[in-house]
Amino acid sequence: NYLLTGSDSRECIDPTGERSDTIMVLRVEPATRQAAVLSFPRDLWVSVAGSNKTSRISETFDPQNPKQLIDTIWENLLIPVDHYVNVDFCAFKDIVDAIGGIAFPFEYAARDRNTGLDIAVPECHTFGGDEALAYVRSRHYEYLDPATNGWITDPTSDLGRITRQQDFLQRAIRKAIDASLGNPAALMD
Repeated sequence: NYLLTGSDSRECIDPTGERSDTIMVLRVEPATRQAAVLSFPRDLWVSVAGSNKTSRISETFDPQNPKQLIDTIWENLLIPVDHYVNVDFCAFKDIVDAIGGIAFPFEYAARDRNTGLDIAVPECHTFGGDEALAYVRSRHYEYLDPATNGWITDPTSDLGRITRQQDFLQRAIRKAIDASLGNPAALMD
């Protein structure tokens, strides 16, 4: 089990602090080469490991020391964590660019004015690092209804963001694996 955290270190976009914006456990079954992802909403209330208090799971995040977050996941959900990976905004953008971007099919034009996401036309759009970051951070996602020519807000907010992040992660992993099938050393680059 890999604990994946996406911290919103804003060094690349706005240096004003760091929190965990994304918390996922990726379970990889080496024998079957299958993987599953479980995401936790950052506002999920949990009993904080090593204390008598409850708080949001994101409050247990420390990018330099993941022990409290790992222990909190174990004590609340009985999910063991074997490995820890934290990816901040800068690293996320670099990873997407390194694998040549990620393609997404958009049935409708889409946007999020808070993150800068702007998909002007329905298409299979390949995200570079900056656009991918705007997409996976989107909590105020909107799409253009062609029947009314009006923007419709995704009512799922944080849960919609989690769904988009899971889909994005699956596409990125698939692309990285496909790229490495002919050259296993490519995964090490």
